[in-house]
Amino acid sequence: MKFNGFEEALLLLQNLSGSEQKKILEGIKAHQPDLAEKLEKSLITIEDLIYLTPHQLAEFIRDIDLAELGYALRSASEDLRKHLFQLMTTNLQKEVEETLLGGPVSLSKVDECRNRIMNIVRHKVNKGLLVLDPSSDKIV
Repeated sequence: MKFNGFEEALLLLQNLSGSEQKKILEGIKAHQPDLAEKLEKSLITIEDLIYLTPHQLAEFIRDIDLAELGYALRSASEDLRKHLFQLMTTNLQKEVEETLLGGPVSLSKVDECRNRIMNIVRHKVNKGLLVLDPSSDKIV
């Protein structure tokens, strides 16, 4: 069995919340800045959803809870929100916005929803159903 320390570290980081990832990467950066930078660039984050095409968004939405997407987008950039809403039908937008713009929720709830969404994203990326690389010319 072959062991790849970088890949294992990346896998562990991807299963943590954003705040936990940040803490660990800061610790790594203090001792090995090059490794921390390489890990940061390799992580799939919610912001990578900006590279979804309309077809990929349709594939993605089939397997997620739209309310959870709304909660997850609370911690996302305005650019990402605008991009996703441009790709969605009006009905989907309304459903996501209900949660996104709803009453206050705890940060742990937002992190929990983002982690569930990102687990689905990583699964689809690993199966080749989503391509989140801005320089990719692969058509899905």
